[in-house]
Amino acid sequence: MAIPKFDEFFSPILQYLKEKNTPISRKEILDYTVEYFNLTKEELEEVIPSDSSSRFLGRASWAIVYLNKAELIEYVKRGVYQITDLGSEYLISTPQFRLSQLKENPMLKEWLIKSNINSGRKNKNNEQLEDMEQENNSNVILATADYYESVEFDILDRLKNLGTHTVDKGTQFEDICLDLLETMGYGNKERTGGSGDRGIDGFLTTDKFGFERIGVQCKCYTDGKINDDQITKFAHGLKNVNGLNKGIFITTTDYTPSAKKVVEELKDIKIILINGVKLAQFMREYQIGVEVIETNFVYDIVIGEDN
Repeated sequence: MAIPKFDEFFSPILQYLKEKNTPISRKEILDYTVEYFNLTKEELEEVIPSDSSSRFLGRASWAIVYLNKAELIEYVKRGVYQITDLGSEYLISTPQFRLSQLKENPMLKEWLIKSNINSGRKNKNNEQLEDMEQENNSNVILATADYYESVEFDILDRLKNLGTHTVDKGTQFEDICLDLLETMGYGNKERTGGSGDRGIDGFLTTDKFGFERIGVQCKCYTDGKINDDQITKFAHGLKNVNGLNKGIFITTTDYTPSAKKVVEELKDIKIILINGVKLAQFMREYQIGVEVIETNFVYDIVIGEDN
C-alpha cells in the first residue's frame, strides 16, 4: 500500500493514546503506526525527492504536530505525549476524522494562521494540501515545532528553580504569572499576596474602574499536582471572601483528576486551569521571561536573571 496521507494518521494515533491512557514516547507512537498500517521496509525507506527525508517520518510527525496544536494531545516531557481530556471527548464525537474536520478546531486554526502554513495555497486542491510534507518548508516547520518544544521545557525548568527560598520563589513566580496574563490582554494586574491573601495572589481588572475583577492563584511546584482541596479553597476565596465569580489558577506542574472535577462541578464560578506545559507555551508565545534573538525562532531565556 502507499504511505497514508498525514491526516490519515490522526485517528489511529489518538485512539492509541486513549487506549494506553499513559504518557507514550514519540518512537512508540511511530512504531505503532507502522504496525497499524502494515507498512513494508520499502515503504519506510521511501524518501521525498526534494530533500531525501523520510516520507513516512514526515507524515507521521506532521500528524503529531497537528494533534498537539489542536490540544487533543499534549507533551509531558520532551518527545513524550499523552491524550488530553479534550482529545478523549473529541474521539467520542468524532472517532474517525481527517484534516477537514480537525481544521474546525479553534486552537489549530490560530496556529495555522500564526505559522502561515496555508498562505498562497488557496488555489490548490485538497490533495495538494494534504501532501504538505512535499512542500519545501515542511521540514523547517517540523524542526521549529521541536525547537519550540525544547524551549518550553527549558522555561519550565527555569521556573521550577526560581529564587533562593520558598517566599522569594513564590513572589517571583506570581509576578511572572500576572505579567503574562496582563500581556495576554486579560486585564490590568493588581498584586496582593502575603499571609492574608486568602488564597488570592493577585487580581486582573478588566475595566477601567475595576468593577470586573478576576482572581489569580499561582503555585510554583517542582513536583506534585494541585489537588481538589486547593481548588476548593481557591473557589471559596474567590466567591465568599472577595465576591468574585471568575478565577485563573496557574501551576508549574498539573492538576489531579479530582481537582479538574471540582472545577467542572462549580456553580456560579468559572475557574480556568493553566498547567506547566501550557504556561511555558504562553510565556514563549508572549515573550515573558524570554527574549527573541533571531526573528521568531531563537530564544534566550532570562527568567530569574537580574535586569
